[in-house]
Amino acid sequence: MIHDRRRHVLHDAESGGLLRTDPGVRQQWGAVSGAGLALEFDDRDRVFAPSRGVYGSASAIGYPELLGSAFQFEAYEVDLRLFLPAATRHTLAAQAYLQLDRGSVPFWHLPTLGDLPHSRAYEAHRLRDRTLAAAQLEWRWTWTDRLGCEVFAGGAWLDRTLPDLRVDAVQPSLGASLRFTRRMGDDLVPFRIGAAWGNDGWRAVVGAGDAF
Repeated sequence: MIHDRRRHVLHDAESGGLLRTDPGVRQQWGAVSGAGLALEFDDRDRVFAPSRGVYGSASAIGYPELLGSAFQFEAYEVDLRLFLPAATRHTLAAQAYLQLDRGSVPFWHLPTLGDLPHSRAYEAHRLRDRTLAAAQLEWRWTWTDRLGCEVFAGGAWLDRTLPDLRVDAVQPSLGASLRFTRRMGDDLVPFRIGAAWGNDGWRAVVGAGDAF
């Protein structure tokens, strides 16, 4: 069982943009409150830098007026990840991701692209819509106990509904990063620095832990 409560207030926005000019968008700031169910399965050999195993999670949350939500809608999310040992010190990681919002969804709660594992080549909150689907592959190579690299390729799709998603409307993310591993307690935590390319061009990628 999970509970989600958030409140968003617009303090400022670009002159001439939708947040300033569209009355429908400007009226969507406020609070949402919801409850639902979440399931998780995890048989990875370790949480950070896994070399084998499967991870999966799914959630469904409703935001009714009864719980004090100013907007009535449902949100669904599925995240599946697979890790395979390709060779000594090599790991192939794969992810499939789906996020759906249905009902009177406020603008700021819609699934978004940008600065996320499935869309590393884009600035945060670059695009939004009711349905997001994404898939990616990542090859990780550990040269030494502390130094390695990763190469990744994937794409994400945004549209109103699942049937509306088109293969040719993909938002690609392709790139590579160096990995520096540091021991923290019983875990080996990777720190990543690299670059990703997408429809907006090149973008620096920096992060702690695996992208997924």
